[in-house]
Amino acid sequence: MTTISTFARKKMYLIILVLLAAALVAGCTGPDKTFGFQFLLKDSSGNPINGTKDVTIKLYHKDISSNYVEDFSETHTGVSVVNGLANLEIGDVNNNDSDPNNDLDPGIFAQPLWLEVTVGTEVLSPKQKLLGSPYAMTLVGGAVIASGYESTEPEYPTLTIVNSSTGNVLGLGTVGDGDFINACDELIGSTRDCPTKVFTLKNDGSIFTRANTKITAPFFNLIPDDSSTSELTMNVNSSNVEVVSSATGTEYVWVSPSLPLTLLGTAQKLTNVKVCYDLDNNSEYIDATYIRKATDSGGSITLKSDTTNHTSTSWDCYSESITPAVQVDGTISIFLYLHYGGTGSSHGIKIGNITLTLTED
Repeated sequence: MTTISTFARKKMYLIILVLLAAALVAGCTGPDKTFGFQFLLKDSSGNPINGTKDVTIKLYHKDISSNYVEDFSETHTGVSVVNGLANLEIGDVNNNDSDPNNDLDPGIFAQPLWLEVTVGTEVLSPKQKLLGSPYAMTLVGGAVIASGYESTEPEYPTLTIVNSSTGNVLGLGTVGDGDFINACDELIGSTRDCPTKVFTLKNDGSIFTRANTKITAPFFNLIPDDSSTSELTMNVNSSNVEVVSSATGTEYVWVSPSLPLTLLGTAQKLTNVKVCYDLDNNSEYIDATYIRKATDSGGSITLKSDTTNHTSTSWDCYSESITPAVQVDGTISIFLYLHYGGTGSSHGIKIGNITLTLTED
């Protein structure tokens, strides 16, 4: 459909044909962010004009008081006019200057706009309201909105949704098996596949995210094993617990942090445990670390068994990786075997942060 607007002045009549009105929406979301504009110039006698003209295009919106507020201005110099006809690519001039802030911002089309044309020094009136094409009011299936093709583009989001009414900002619906949203960390190909997912809103309402979740096992919840209860003293302060033994040899303590089985409907998997510690002297050390998961039958399975001695006499942390990650479908317990070469307060082993990393991958 062609939209025709007429500007009248004493010396000149200008008939503007806005071609491909859908370009006002579709063209501004593409890599060029321009739209085509064709016009017909006639003199006061109705004769087509030939030659070159400088043409300035301005776009305005109205404020709450119905005053025009300028949103965009661009001057095309030396526009060729043949038998009255000329063509402009609105946005092309500003998009190619040195200041990306002058570019035609697609965001201004989220409101009613009026167009003003100046030929030479003559401002034509009245301003004409821009009208859309019916198919520009929706997107066909498989449509792609792209940005970032030019390094000089302003760094605004590819798509911004603004709602000034009381309705929903975004409505999603599906009658098939597909997910509502898939976010990828790579370009999506012609098949619209998403091989490497970062975020997914599934059609059952659950949410997947590749971001890990970290949870601490409070050190003040560490307790001695039954066989070590009489030998160990737990001195708790705000930053760690110092475990002191009344006997030499190996004792052990353990903690079972509260972990979510699911987050927002997605099963969680344990992938890493980090333990921070400090030894009073080099006659003590952490003798072994075990990570176990309780089973529904009342037993447990060992997820990680590490008999590496940890011997730092200043604060240090070590990590235990669980590969592959194990689903958290039972209580997780961390066991620390502590070796004592001496007894008393000068032979303490301090345990600080114990951090568990959960993943959904």
